Amino acid sequence: MKEWTGHVTDEWLNAWILGTLSATEERRLFAHTGSCSHCADLLARYLEQDLMEPPSYLQEEILEKSKTVRIQTGKTMYQRSKQLRLFLYSLKVSFAVAVSLLMLFIFPAEERTNVRRGAHFLEDAQETITEKLQDSNDKMSLLLENLTGRLLFVEYEEEQND
Repeated sequence: MKEWTGHVTDEWLNAWILGTLSATEERRLFAHTGSCSHCADLLARYLEQDLMEPPSYLQEEILEKSKTVRIQTGKTMYQRSKQLRLFLYSLKVSFAVAVSLLMLFIFPAEERTNVRRGAHFLEDAQETITEKLQDSNDKMSLLLENLTGRLLFVEYEEEQND
């Protein structure tokens, strides 16, 4: 067993690189470097010294492989998929805006037609403004719950299909 001086030494680092440290010594080395910033820096510098330079042909090889049909097809598919997701998101937002505008203009018109109908006229006259507002609020809440439920279901189906 190597003599432990309280900090990591070059002897300990060389032994670790060569694989001659026992499991107990290795645990001691890593436990100490995890708690001592000086020894952690020493270990990092020691590891950086052994980094190899990449071969000169590596860059050219990577560029050549990136030009293959398989890689280009994958890249194109990813871009198309991204465009499709953007289109579907835009479609959802457009649908939500259209439904909101439709609800905005349909509900007041529906309230006016109920007042013009003779059968509901007496019932509406007896309702207070607060009751009418509450009734409209309930209708709107139900419609929004139904709409959000449908949108969530559509999103869930899309996630399942992806």
